[in-house]
Amino acid sequence: MPTLNWIGKDEIVQHDKEVKFKLFKKVKGCSVGDKSKNLLIHGDNLEALKALMPYYQRQIKCIYIDPPYNTGNENWVYNDNVNSPKIKKWLKSKVNREDLTRHDKWLCMMYPRLKLLKELLSDDGVIFISIDDNEQANLKLIMDDIFGEKNFITQITREAIKGGSQSKFIRNTHDYVFVYAKEINFVEFSGIEQEGISLNLKDEKGPYAVGRELNKWGAGSRREDAPGMWFPIPGPDGEEVYPIRNDGSEGRWRLGKKNMLKKVKDADVIFKKRDDGTYIVYEKIRDGSTRIKQFISIFKDNYINAKGSERLKKLFNTERAIFDYSKPVELILDLMIMANLEKDAIVLDSFAGSGTTAHAVMELNREDKGNRKFILIEMEDHAKSKLPRAKAAWRLLPS
Repeated sequence: MPTLNWIGKDEIVQHDKEVKFKLFKKVKGCSVGDKSKNLLIHGDNLEALKALMPYYQRQIKCIYIDPPYNTGNENWVYNDNVNSPKIKKWLKSKVNREDLTRHDKWLCMMYPRLKLLKELLSDDGVIFISIDDNEQANLKLIMDDIFGEKNFITQITREAIKGGSQSKFIRNTHDYVFVYAKEINFVEFSGIEQEGISLNLKDEKGPYAVGRELNKWGAGSRREDAPGMWFPIPGPDGEEVYPIRNDGSEGRWRLGKKNMLKKVKDADVIFKKRDDGTYIVYEKIRDGSTRIKQFISIFKDNYINAKGSERLKKLFNTERAIFDYSKPVELILDLMIMANLEKDAIVLDSFAGSGTTAHAVMELNREDKGNRKFILIEMEDHAKSKLPRAKAAWRLLPS
């Protein structure tokens, strides 16, 4: 597997273990209520992640982060307390486009944080990371190194802006969201609802589209999880087909025996053979107007930054921009829906800015009566400087 080297890598790969544990201090004047178990943490996110470890290790079901894109125009500061003389030269220095080591600094900043985030993630958890072309190639390599290439799920392309400034070459209007599992065999995506689907295939019964897998996968997908859902169905060549997981172990079907056999009899399934001779079975969709849930890797229209900016202006009752490049709630809300979060799941954002992740958690709770909690870590002073107006705005949101 390709590996990535950069200035400072040798000193930083074990830095997460060198960070000292610190205790959290509750600021009562900043609290919006004693009943809530949501956390808003102010401080360095590396130290905060380490401080969360005794309480939340392997407890976080979903992580969304929007780290510095390292465009050269952000002026972010690399200030980790690393003992290496080489890295000490970087401390408390602004990172900008003229900085010839800005990519090395970004990698040194991200690597220990990603290692701690992996430790906090539950075995069936998933992490989403927003990024653009400045560091997407580097991010893919260090994520493969930390999380493992086999746990890479997809790289979502998101339309970020509709227009954009003139460019000498090609006007860039998109960024990305990387999606990784903690353990791919334990993760199950539910997809997001689509208005309809194109029936782009045809058989003797008429037009159809490929629907969901009928082999259940992710959490609860083993044979022992539901013994009654392990049974054979007739295969395309008359053989018996059992639900086999991607790792070759015995699994279970999504549907009961009566419904599975009916789908086979009605020719409403598709058999796709793996290299080892086992099958993945898909259902056929015959009604193109039916709203379905599917996992998509291109996000357009509903996910542009302008929607996030306009929502914040309305929430804070102002015509001025409150945050630069704030993500829309719809983006994080649909990512959480795709991650198939339980109603009591914990969601973490360790690069919090405008609080969109918290907003999305509360929106999802309102929609399905859930009790999910969020943990936000912010390194700036947004919560403190905007607290009076934020409290008023938060009271308008669902609890």
